[in-house]
Amino acid sequence: MYHGYLDELKFVANVGFGGICINEPHQTAYGLMPSPSIMAASLAAERGAR
Repeated sequence: MYHGYLDELKFVANVGFGGICINEPHQTAYGLMPSPSIMAASLAAERGAR
């Protein structure tokens, strides 16, 4: 699931959205995303690797 979330976040970043939201796990009823810091670090690492 995490790869799917990251793929979606990368997609919206690449099509020109000015910002994206990484939700904390306790903000939703199903809470399937880990710490927003981990997701943001993963996205930043990939963006920096280009």
